[in-house]
Amino acid sequence: YKLLIFVNCAMISEAAAAGIRRWQNGNRVFCWTFAAGVTDYDGIDPARHADLLGMRLGWRNQRQNIHVCVEDRGHPLTQGGAALNFGTEGSVGPVFFADDPQATVLGRLRDGGEAALALRDHGNWRSVYLAMLNFGPAFLRNLARFAGANVWCESDDVVYANRSMLCLHTATPGRKRIELPAPAIVTDLWSGEKSAAPVREIETDTPAFRTLIWK
Repeated sequence: YKLLIFVNCAMISEAAAAGIRRWQNGNRVFCWTFAAGVTDYDGIDPARHADLLGMRLGWRNQRQNIHVCVEDRGHPLTQGGAALNFGTEGSVGPVFFADDPQATVLGRLRDGGEAALALRDHGNWRSVYLAMLNFGPAFLRNLARFAGANVWCESDDVVYANRSMLCLHTATPGRKRIELPAPAIVTDLWSGEKSAAPVREIETDTPAFRTLIWK
């Protein structure tokens, strides 16, 4: 894997930490969200797993709306600028943020101004921290491109894929273009239609709320 996303993994066991460290190489991107590694049975300490996260976190012991405002600095992660903004409109707490002088700040909390989107490069792997976890598909595509992972579809449709199967569920109607990670002979499992030669992309005009499957 080129991109690994940890969704609010507040407690990280020693066994899990050892497994994570084995993957921190190969220029992989590790994305951590909200209360990443901040607690164990002894209470909250955002610095507890700073070495594992590759970034030091800070916190405020209060509740508030946690809204991440992306700063468009021309960085691959921020392509789209303010349209990428995300967060909660309900009160959440505690509030966590990046507090690392060696990190590049790419977004801040709307309420408080602390670093809410930050990146730190460790040479052979990179750490990204997000102060909240409900980022949208456009930011996910940015993450994938930054990590060198395949971006299957530029439209905000649902994609399920593995080495041999590909499924697209359309959220909107229109022309859909799916990019494969490598050329392949493609068979439509509904119609049985098969490509005559290996293809790198699939294009189709599809109504909304349709499910297409290829192998």
